[in-house]
Amino acid sequence: MRLAADPFDPAYSQVAKGCKIFVNGVEMQHLLSADEEAGEVERVKFDTAGNVVIDAYGSARSETIRGTIRIDLAACEFPAWLIGFDTWMRQRTDRAHAEFMARTSSLPSAT
Repeated sequence: MRLAADPFDPAYSQVAKGCKIFVNGVEMQHLLSADEEAGEVERVKFDTAGNVVIDAYGSARSETIRGTIRIDLAACEFPAWLIGFDTWMRQRTDRAHAEFMARTSSLPSAT
């Protein structure tokens, strides 16, 4: 899946502003786009003082980060019809199942 926050990007979606995106398990902020298949995100670039890096034309610079990308639509606060009900339900179900298995796999056996 590919999402972009830029309305001029073909992958633009309102969902991009409301879901959580992880790179190698770490949640990322200030993203412009994320692509799970390509394994990269593009985000606003900051200097060591935490300020946005501006180019010679007055635009914010961006940087590409590569790794294992996960777009979590289940954490999205948008309505299911906006993000696609099937995708939304699958991610919520998968997350609930994983939490259940983690919780119950360490319980002692009743035998």
